[in-house]
Amino acid sequence: MKLISKPLFKQTLKSNWKLWAAITGVMALLLIMITGVMGSVITKRLADNPGMAGMMGANNPMAVASNMFYGQMAVMIILVYVIITANALVASQVDKGSMSYTLSTPIKRTTVTMTQMIYLLGSLLASSLVLIVSHVLGSLIGGITINFGQIILVNLGLFLLSCAIAGISFMASCIFNLSKNSLLIGAGVPVLFYVFSMVAQMGEPSVPGMDGIPALANFKYVTIMSLFNTSDIAAKSSNIIWSFIALALIAIVTFTIGHLIFKKKDLPL
Repeated sequence: MKLISKPLFKQTLKSNWKLWAAITGVMALLLIMITGVMGSVITKRLADNPGMAGMMGANNPMAVASNMFYGQMAVMIILVYVIITANALVASQVDKGSMSYTLSTPIKRTTVTMTQMIYLLGSLLASSLVLIVSHVLGSLIGGITINFGQIILVNLGLFLLSCAIAGISFMASCIFNLSKNSLLIGAGVPVLFYVFSMVAQMGEPSVPGMDGIPALANFKYVTIMSLFNTSDIAAKSSNIIWSFIALALIAIVTFTIGHLIFKKKDLPL
């Protein structure tokens, strides 16, 4: 039995590439603008006043890009892509009846889930590669010293977080036969995680001199978003190793559960 169906993969690619291109294009443009513009401004200020270098600390161009883009914008944008795509790959097709047609061919359920899974993960990997190139390009425009290791590391973290979110949404898509039920969990849980991460940031403000609300910081313990910490990545903390492993495990477990449930569940005729 084939694990991947080329015809199904081509059909999936044809149906979803426009959304991928739009989402990835927006992220790439934002990243180039942030690294390029921020880098130019900060580099100019350092040239005018070299004494600022020791005062900037975490406000260096790389940290600014990480906090503004990777820590907030990219996660929110990828969230939208993953939720829409994961639902479209399985639950939406079951809901519309097209899955019954697909399974009436020699294509088995295992092949369906593996093919859709590879497309989803592959598209996220492709987006990460585009962001790496965009980050380097933006750094060149902004005159920022390029730290390839840190750029790759922060994009690896974003990729693993994306895979974990995708696993949750894909699992919901495999479990439920109706799109509305799939989205209730597949969109509701990741969005709730994102909201919790925003609340947690209110407890640990990044603006010096501002007091946070310590109790709110505890929300970081109930969201997987906290496993992608751009500050730890910038500081090369050993914590990122365990965070990356945890995100990878979440992705593996959720994708596996989704695959196994879809393989055995009853489908509407």
